[in-house]
Amino acid sequence: MLDLSLILGVSQKVICGHIHAYEQETEQIVPIRATVHDIGSSVTHKAEVVRRFLRNESPDRVARATHHSQAAVDRYLSAYQRIRLLAQRFPKDQLPTLSGIAPSVVAEYQALIQEYEPQLKLYATVTEGSQSTAARASATDTPQPSTAPLEAVAVGSRRSDGRGAR
Repeated sequence: MLDLSLILGVSQKVICGHIHAYEQETEQIVPIRATVHDIGSSVTHKAEVVRRFLRNESPDRVARATHHSQAAVDRYLSAYQRIRLLAQRFPKDQLPTLSGIAPSVVAEYQALIQEYEPQLKLYATVTEGSQSTAARASATDTPQPSTAPLEAVAVGSRRSDGRGAR
């Protein structure tokens, strides 16, 4: 963007504003370096792929519209589903470690969950009686064992024979 700002004689902020406005109007991602290589603080194309899927677009249509391979789209949707499942059983700060997904991408996926599935009971909002599990655990001096089933931890794990956990 620096090169565009120098050529056009405007600030990078102006260029970013125009790109963002175009993306909002057309619902297409401008293939700038930050989005193509998933760097910087911009919303990643991973979030846009999942967003389109959550808007009921088929994965093959999402792949064509975003200029991604079907394998990449399937990988992003699988990562989203991992975060969606883990977020119901574990605190937010543990999700990047448990899933192996970058914290910034986890945050984007969590925002999508809140936007498209607000009724989903996440870890911090799961309550039994009047106190949440996290509040009860912090109210005592004795560490409480996790009540999460082991299936949630096994997401993406492999069996001892090298085949998938399916």
